Parts: sequence; structure tokens; C-alpha cells
Amino acid sequence: MTDRVIRQLAFLKHIAVIATGYNNVDLKSAAQTGIRVTNVRGYARHTVPQHTFALILNLASRILEYQRDVKKGEWQKSSTFNLLSYTTFELAGKTIGIIGIGAIGKGVAQIAEGFGMKVIVYDPPYSGAIQYKKCPFDELLAQADIVTLHCPLTAENNQLINSAALNKMKSSAILINTARAGVKSSFDLYEFVAGYDRSAFSASCSLTSAF
Repeated sequence: MTDRVIRQLAFLKHIAVIATGYNNVDLKSAAQTGIRVTNVRGYARHTVPQHTFALILNLASRILEYQRDVKKGEWQKSSTFNLLSYTTFELAGKTIGIIGIGAIGKGVAQIAEGFGMKVIVYDPPYSGAIQYKKCPFDELLAQADIVTLHCPLTAENNQLINSAALNKMKSSAILINTARAGVKSSFDLYEFVAGYDRSAFSASCSLTSAF
């Protein structure tokens, strides 16, 4: 909903975003024309954490690769009862860095604790008390085995994950983005992964902008 569209709708009184993010609405224009804008707080507070861990578990256990090899008959050809073509790892003991500790971020943290993971968070606007360790941005990037994004897209965090941020992460890190695509720089992420050992760095983005 751009300024041009809003000003063409003379009888519009209310814009209801049936989701949490409202970065696709020109709030300044809406305010100037007296239009109320609302969103759904807590939207998908269980669904997104579940999806986040579906992505994490797929990357940790290399599920798609093993499924592909089983379909190709590689397991049947194995001389042992195992198929160990890809390196996997346990989540227990790993550090997950959560960027954005709202309802969804907290849901992710709770699941992570169930797996025995250490939780660290970065969320400057959040001033409430939380049970998790809050870290500066660069410290979170350096410590986390998994970095997962759960913040709204704002002018302050547009392309928060860029080339500089990616280079501060562990070489073995996993990056999960189930937030808005613009929180990361698609170009920087593409360039980073294209020039890197893909077996060492994994990026999973659930949005259509993929990289």
C-alpha cells in the first residue's frame, strides 16, 4: 500500500494487515490521511518456530540429501547397514543466536532449550526481562552455531545480514531466515555462498527471494 494507492482510495478508513509485519504499508501516508492501520500481534507464534526447527533439523541431519540417496538406491548398495555420505551433527550443546525475541523468537528459544541448546539473543528495542543472555550483534554472530532471524523489517535493520555480518559468523554456521526477505542482503548472501565452501556454510531462507 503505497502513498499513491492510499490517496486514490478516498473512502478507505482502515487497513488491516492479516499478519504481523506491516512494512508493506506506507504508515506516514496512512497517518496523514487519517487511515487506521492494524496488524495481528502474535501471528503464527507457534507455526513459525515449528517451521524454523524443521529447517534447522533438515540442515543438521541432511535429510533431503539422504532421502535423495535412498531413492537412488544408495543405501541398498551400501556394504554395511549404514549410509554415511554426509556429515551430520547433534543440536545438543550448540549455540543458537536469535535475532528478535518477540513471541516468535521466544517460541524458537523454548524449542531450542528442549534440544539442549544454549540460547543467546540480540534485540536492542526489547527492554523487558528475559531469561536468555542478550549479546551485542557482533558477539552473537561470532558465537552462534545457528543464527535465526525473527525481527520485523525496519529502516534500522534493513539488510542487517550483509557481507560484513556473514564474514563475522563461524565458517560452520547455519543461517535461517523466516522473517522478511529484506532483513538480509540477498546479493551479499548469494555472493558469499557462491564463493564459499558450501559444505561448510548453510543458508536456509523460507521466503521466495531464497538468496
